[in-house]
Amino acid sequence: MSHLLTDQEKLEALLKAGFKPTALARELEVAYRTLRRWLSEGRTPHPSVRQAIDELFKDHVDLVPVLEKLRRSLKDPIGFLRKDGA
Repeated sequence: MSHLLTDQEKLEALLKAGFKPTALARELEVAYRTLRRWLSEGRTPHPSVRQAIDELFKDHVDLVPVLEKLRRSLKDPIGFLRKDGA
C-alpha cells in the first residue's frame, strides 16, 4: 500500500500535537539538526526512525482531522482501495 502521509507531514502533525522540536528529536533519539533537515529539506529518515515516527504519530496525533483531509483528497476512494488491495 502506498504511503498516504509523508514523514514530513507526520512530523509536522506531531509538532502541532504539542511536541517541541527539541523534545521530538530527543524522543526519536536524533540530533535537533537532523530533525530540522527532515522538516525543511524533506530528507528521508532511516527506516528504524521512520517506524518510531509512525508509532509516535499513532499515539499522539488526533487522527480524525487527518483522515477527513485524506478522504477529501481522494477522488475515488473505492478505486484507491481496489488498486492497493489487488
